[in-house]
Amino acid sequence: MHLQSQNFKAKFLRFFDKNGRFLQSVDKNSHRKFFLDSDLGSLMKFFYLSVMKKGKSSPQYFKRVFDDYQVLVKVDSDTFTGIELIIHPDGKVEKTELEFDEEIFEDLEVDEFKLSNPLEFELYLTKA
Repeated sequence: MHLQSQNFKAKFLRFFDKNGRFLQSVDKNSHRKFFLDSDLGSLMKFFYLSVMKKGKSSPQYFKRVFDDYQVLVKVDSDTFTGIELIIHPDGKVEKTELEFDEEIFEDLEVDEFKLSNPLEFELYLTKA
């Protein structure tokens, strides 16, 4: 695990006790106490239980817009698998399940793909 990921996990875990209940936390930079909003808290708890506790990273999403179509890609960096969606001008969505190599992120950068919104990907995926 990268050092940055470990730091994030350590900061994130301070919001929960060993049973997954929310704790009051102190922001060490400003020394202000705060509580998690219930909606934000639910989202963070879901994230913690589904991602952090399992030690998995979340998928990354990429997008490139061409002249007459768009390509959206979801990459699971743990398994190097994913899904490619091609969105045609008439609204048709093609779905292809793919296996990648370890250089997928460099390949996407060279091919001028940009980070994308997971929500956009999931909405198009429902149309595939």
